[in-house]
Amino acid sequence: MEEYDLFWDEEYITEAIECESKVYDNLILLNNDPKIEFESFLKSYGFPFNFNFDEENSYKKIFTVVENLIEKDIPSVKSFNSSTKDVIRRIIFYIALQKPGGTSNQKIANYLSISSTTVREILSVLEKTQLLFNVKPYGGPSKILKKP
Repeated sequence: MEEYDLFWDEEYITEAIECESKVYDNLILLNNDPKIEFESFLKSYGFPFNFNFDEENSYKKIFTVVENLIEKDIPSVKSFNSSTKDVIRRIIFYIALQKPGGTSNQKIANYLSISSTTVREILSVLEKTQLLFNVKPYGGPSKILKKP
């Protein structure tokens, strides 16, 4: 098997420079300070399609993306009944309102009055669809066991 060194390949460096130039040009076309646009981008949760939307339309678009994920993407990973789809929505909204590190599977299960097994299954599917990302605590295995 031939090994490729992508970081030093001139073609990839040239392509990266061209992409950076396009991003810069598009930021200028927005007629706003790039720093303000970047802050707005972060406030809209990092979705690139929100660059030209106001806050209300950004949230509508995000809601549409979540609905499409629940109705189209999740069934391709695992089939759930319609009542579980509602639970999936509730879990997504619950997590969205929590501070980082402020929840656990058991807290979600208690809040929604469902089993922690169901929560674990749903979170696993949401990870597979890449809506959520599992971030492990910093440290060794003992820390992972102690942290939610």
